[in-house]
Amino acid sequence: MGNQFTSALTVALTGAGMGSFTLSTTTIDSIAVSGNDSFTVTPNTGLDAGTYTATVTVSNSGNGISESFNVSFTVTKADQAAPVDLVAVNAGNGQSNGKITGLNASKSYEYKLTSASDYTIVSASATEIIGLAAGNYHVRIAGDDNHNPGANANITVGENAAPQSISITAQPAWSGGNLTEGEIDSGDTLTVTAQLHNGTGTLAYQWYQNDTNNTDTSTPISSGTGATLELPTGLSAGTHYFYAVVSKQGDAGVTPVTSNIVAITVAAAQSENRVPTATPTTRTGNVPADGTYNSGSLISWFNDEDGDTLTYDVTGGSGTLTKTDIASTGFTYAPSESEAGSTVTLTVTATDGKSTPTSVTLTLTVSAVQPEKNLTAIAVTNPPSKIVYTVGENFSSAGMVVTAYYSDNTSAAITGYTVSPSGALATSDTSVTISYTEDGVTKTTTQDITMNAAVVPTYTITFNPNGGMVSPASMQTGADGKLVSLPTPTRSGHNFSGWFTAITGGTQVTTDTVFLASATVYARWISVPTDDPTYNPTDPSHIKYPVITHPGTWIWGGKGNASGKIDAPFSKFVRVLKDGIVVDPIHYTVTEGSTIITFKESYLNTLALSAHTLRVEFTDGHADLTLFVNLENVTDVPKTGDSNNMTGWLITLILSTAGVAFVLAWRRWRKMKGKW
Repeated sequence: MGNQFTSALTVALTGAGMGSFTLSTTTIDSIAVSGNDSFTVTPNTGLDAGTYTATVTVSNSGNGISESFNVSFTVTKADQAAPVDLVAVNAGNGQSNGKITGLNASKSYEYKLTSASDYTIVSASATEIIGLAAGNYHVRIAGDDNHNPGANANITVGENAAPQSISITAQPAWSGGNLTEGEIDSGDTLTVTAQLHNGTGTLAYQWYQNDTNNTDTSTPISSGTGATLELPTGLSAGTHYFYAVVSKQGDAGVTPVTSNIVAITVAAAQSENRVPTATPTTRTGNVPADGTYNSGSLISWFNDEDGDTLTYDVTGGSGTLTKTDIASTGFTYAPSESEAGSTVTLTVTATDGKSTPTSVTLTLTVSAVQPEKNLTAIAVTNPPSKIVYTVGENFSSAGMVVTAYYSDNTSAAITGYTVSPSGALATSDTSVTISYTEDGVTKTTTQDITMNAAVVPTYTITFNPNGGMVSPASMQTGADGKLVSLPTPTRSGHNFSGWFTAITGGTQVTTDTVFLASATVYARWISVPTDDPTYNPTDPSHIKYPVITHPGTWIWGGKGNASGKIDAPFSKFVRVLKDGIVVDPIHYTVTEGSTIITFKESYLNTLALSAHTLRVEFTDGHADLTLFVNLENVTDVPKTGDSNNMTGWLITLILSTAGVAFVLAWRRWRKMKGKW
């Protein structure tokens, strides 16, 4: 309070949001001693959603008066009602051609199946949503800078019933062979099997006959109105064609179906018996002196145009004839010793029982008895293409010719031999052994080779830091194809999670990885998020994921590790915190199934003897693992999901907002001191 009048004062707005406010006045007349004056600061209308702040300053530059205060207000997004006047159009049976009409082209819409998680944006200015399968949908007006997404309209797209159709499940077929004119009876039939789909009704049948293989000039059979047709008994000699048309009785809207065409040949009636014929009438064959000739079925040897059943016989030769089931399987003949090196003539006959038998002359050439032939030796008669090897290579027989020698003074190049050793060659292998067995007799030979010491390869492994820095940039493998160590790269804002054979995917590389060629490996990183003031565990959208298993109790100084399992997506894992401090990822591993955090022994033995809460953060939520560190086993560890006995399990944050009011009173300046 002053003791002098103020003189005229200036009221001004400053700051980023100054254009979002209006002052009731920008000047104040001089305020007398013990007097006062006031003005208002009003938010402007028509502003977008957001928070607006400005600074109000009252001053007089001439006498040094200057006082300021801040004003602030927030414009929230408006809610939107569910869309109306939407109409569903059914989809075809099993198709995705349904739609929802009645959209306002001036609005933006989005939709989803009620069972789905995400909405699909509808094209701008669209008046309908197309390409929909049958189902229940949520449709709403999309949110924008000043509006929240609207309430859902529940729309059901139905499915039209499938049309009725007919299918033939068993086509007519004829297995009765050739018919004879005048001998057709009621047992000669054709049958078609059909089925009506998607509804009920009665099937109607109509059989047709034609003398050509088509359905163009056919004639309906008056008696052929059922699924089974009795062939007309008066069919003339020749080939006749039959088929059926199946329809739904009394419903022309169901498309009829036509069966396959069946051809049936009718032979002319025979007035007299015809003698069986043989083609050819002479046959030849070969048989070893100690072997057997097998004729096979004789049906192809003879033909009877009357279709009579034939009776067969065979005679001749001094060997052994076997004709137990000659009508079905034919006969066999084993030559006698005296027939070796000669020819044997057999006579094969067939008769229909009505006429003289028809005969075929079979001449068999019997081979001479071969002298005894035994394997006596083998030898390499042409060396292999390769005779110099490096330790570890396998022997190659390419180009090598092995010859077998026999007791009858004959020889022949052979295959089917074996080579020892069959695997990798050693320094001591100065020759290989070739073995060959024939008729129970085994012979061997050797082939000299030259062995050279193995050359141990080394490979260059290049380290790609994938956005980070690493030294050294490459290393050489040892004789075992492994790296003796792996460098640790660095990258700002990231934690290193290992070397991999690909930037994405691939397999992790360790000092146990065996390389078979030079390669590049890639660093894999986990982003370390900065503290984000928008991360709020009390946000309704923030998920508190359930814990399946806690790490339990760790005995201080122990060996092994401790794991906790959280029912949360592995892909959303961010980091682990203890007492609000990020735990370095080198102290734990994260694996799938849901999300498994395994803390390493070296980290566990640094923790104090106490109960520890380890917060595991995900992109959309968190979970708290409880770990007890003790000198001995503790039996009262909380069970999975039990939070009643965990201190500090819940933290309640209460936020409040207060309005800003201002009344400015100015007092008279002090007359003598000139102070405010």
